[in-house]
Amino acid sequence: DAFVATKHKVLMKQEDRAAVIRELRFVDMVLLSSELDVSPLIAALRPDVYAVGPDHRSVEDISEFQTCLKYDVKVVRLDIVRDLSSSELLKEYQGG
Repeated sequence: DAFVATKHKVLMKQEDRAAVIRELRFVDMVLLSSELDVSPLIAALRPDVYAVGPDHRSVEDISEFQTCLKYDVKVVRLDIVRDLSSSELLKEYQGG
């Protein structure tokens, strides 16, 4: 939520977003962290996949990239779902 709040008002709390993601059948675990770099968690848990949002320009730009390489963790960048951007929904709601 701290990162989202830098862009705009939080529309859906991180716990609610995590609950939605947990319901995806291919997701085994969702962890919430207030840390900007979760490399220690990646090193400890060694997930198969580490997913980042569209706010990152590329997977190589994330602070955890080297840790993911070291432990053979696949990094995927998720794109914005067209017409479901919270920033765009907020603009529309505010009449912009």
